[in-house]
Amino acid sequence: MRQRHKSLNRLLQVKKQLHQKEEAELAEIQRKKSEIEAERREVFEILGARDDPFILGLACRHLIQTQRREHELNEREKEQKSQLMKRTAQKKALEKIVDEAARRIAREDEKLELLEIGERLAAKAFSSVDAGSREENAQKQKLRSSLP
Repeated sequence: MRQRHKSLNRLLQVKKQLHQKEEAELAEIQRKKSEIEAERREVFEILGARDDPFILGLACRHLIQTQRREHELNEREKEQKSQLMKRTAQKKALEKIVDEAARRIAREDEKLELLEIGERLAAKAFSSVDAGSREENAQKQKLRSSLP
């Protein structure tokens, strides 16, 4: 049981590390989305200040590329959130299993401790009963030897 508990704890630590990694990946995706949004605003500012068809064409192409990248990031974010939720559920289930294993170990330890206490008390009682019967036997021997 203790070995299983140790293994489950190690597995839980790995799950926690994966969870942190996936949260960091999600934060990175969200950061990139913010950068794309900032780029888009800059392009719109440039478009508002220019009437040159060449610059407008370049800006449109850039906006289209930005939109594609943003769409890809939205898809990655959606997948990452889904995976994060799934891993979170797995981690929670594993935490419950680890807690239950810890409770079982504690109960086993308590039972063993109670058993040891019972054995010590029984040994004391036996030794006092044994000592009492030895005294009785000694007294009987004295009585028998004092009788004619």
